[in-house]
Amino acid sequence: MTFKLVNTERMIHFKKICELLNSTKTMSSHTCRLYINDNPLTFKMGVKLKSPLHKFVAKHSLNILVGAKNQLFNNNKIYSSFLSCTNQKRWYAQKLQSTANHVPGVSSKLYSNIQTDTIKTFVENKSTSNYDEWMELKKEILSVKGGQLRDENIDGIILAHCVSKLELTKSFIKFLNQKQKKITAQQMSQLFRSFYLNRSECTAEDKMFIKKMFSHIVNQKNVTLAPSTVEGLVSGISITDDWKQGLTLLSNNRDSRTKQLSPAFPLIEAAILNDDMECALPYLDKCLAFDTTNLSENIIGFWIRHISSKVKMHEFLAYLQDNEFVMSKPSADLLVEQCRKHSLYECTHASIHSQSRQCDVCSFPLDRLSLDPSEFDSLKRNFLDRALVGGDVFQKSTPQELDKFLSFLRTTSPYDIVMDGLNISHLGGVGYRRQPDTLSRVINHFLSRGDRILLLGRVHMLRWPKPVVSLIQTKTQYFFVDNLSQDDPYMLYATMQGGMRTRFVSRDLMRSHLFLLKDAELRQSFLKWQQLNQVVILSVNKGQVVIRPQLGYQQRVHCGVNPDTRPTSSTNGVNLDRAGKSWHVPYRDDSIELTFHNVYTPKSTWLCMKETSVR
Repeated sequence: MTFKLVNTERMIHFKKICELLNSTKTMSSHTCRLYINDNPLTFKMGVKLKSPLHKFVAKHSLNILVGAKNQLFNNNKIYSSFLSCTNQKRWYAQKLQSTANHVPGVSSKLYSNIQTDTIKTFVENKSTSNYDEWMELKKEILSVKGGQLRDENIDGIILAHCVSKLELTKSFIKFLNQKQKKITAQQMSQLFRSFYLNRSECTAEDKMFIKKMFSHIVNQKNVTLAPSTVEGLVSGISITDDWKQGLTLLSNNRDSRTKQLSPAFPLIEAAILNDDMECALPYLDKCLAFDTTNLSENIIGFWIRHISSKVKMHEFLAYLQDNEFVMSKPSADLLVEQCRKHSLYECTHASIHSQSRQCDVCSFPLDRLSLDPSEFDSLKRNFLDRALVGGDVFQKSTPQELDKFLSFLRTTSPYDIVMDGLNISHLGGVGYRRQPDTLSRVINHFLSRGDRILLLGRVHMLRWPKPVVSLIQTKTQYFFVDNLSQDDPYMLYATMQGGMRTRFVSRDLMRSHLFLLKDAELRQSFLKWQQLNQVVILSVNKGQVVIRPQLGYQQRVHCGVNPDTRPTSSTNGVNLDRAGKSWHVPYRDDSIELTFHNVYTPKSTWLCMKETSVR
């Protein structure tokens, strides 16, 4: 398809459209060619008319490119070459003609892209700047009418693009100080962020400046700092010897939405660098409990890079063991590298035999998975208060709902199986019927085994198709919590009240509940109980319910004595804490997409770590 653009001033706009088109995946495409002053510009355009991309092009092409339809087209046949039928051609032509006038929404987005590209180009080509150049940049950006960058927000946007270059950020802060006489806390936090990102360039004078400005900002009275400002200030102070002041700022500015994870990362780094794990571990615990990003993995990687002795390595591995954290392959590779660099351990990639529990490298058997009745009784007594009540009941339920549930348990327990109905239904994907059908198949699977079922769900599930609701109400004991309540604590508590043989069905990892237990012994008991009693459904396909196989060992770091150096009568007096130790560390292969279907499957990738010498 070929057409000509008369108005050369709109060339940059059309290039923007070309970039959008080329970066969008469609089912199929045709090559289109535009001539600007007889210079060809080629791009691909998809043919799926109902896609958002085509609606965008159909509605806004003429306006964005030229501003008037008669400047570009002589007739409507220009688009007809790639449309498959007359109705489609007519529809497309009508859309083009009817939307040739200004359309603010899309135009604003494209003009904003032009503005931000201007900033990016400036930042890429500058290491520092002066007052006149900054004024000229702002003037150029604001001259693009219709964009989202205006005089009231442009300074923050420019700063955000500058933070990767410390001297350029300092230059713009100096410009703002000359222009407006006062730097806001938000602007200063961006400078702090730049100090953190470029900390290798920071001088002693820079660090003194950070401490001075940090103290000035946080000690102001009647000032509430935004979460983003707090995050920037914390990152800056973390590179100084006053890094612990960042902990105080975080504790005084709680942001429940982020649970203080991202802002805490620089402080965790500082704690590790200063060998103060007592400060670092509580925040790392939160990352493991609540993190849905790669933040915890980044912290683990940073920790590994700063391990240089066996004592620190033991401390690291013991933490992984206590929290059953499974590293990614990049972190495992980094661990191997550190062990070799400092001659700490001989590391070999290994597999564990699922039945014998033995390592295929050293033949060491991993610890058998078991839970003592005394451990279970302690967990059962403490779980409700620590994970649900504990002053936090209003965030997860209501006192009235909790009392109703406890009364319900007294009259209906025990059960063989406790189900998280909504969680199970999500295996069916999205759809009004697919989710209920999936749950009904799982219910029937356990009914066929003669199990007595307690199903926990949400009130809105009562609006599901009648056959599914009828199955729940006639074949199971059921309890529906409010739509805003959390049902996991109820499910776990009901399972514990049923005794050591009662199991629960859920896809949840339950890390947040583990975090709330606080006590190390209770955490270990919970982890063992969870692996023994949690039924994990991997898939429901054509009525076939596939359940994860039960393992005889825990999927966590294991510590033991290497059989090759196991003490004999001739080795009396050998300190087993310093000789003959071996570690087996599971890791996940990141070449396999981490989804629920493989997160619970047995880890086939392990590190077998044997001490190279007594140090």
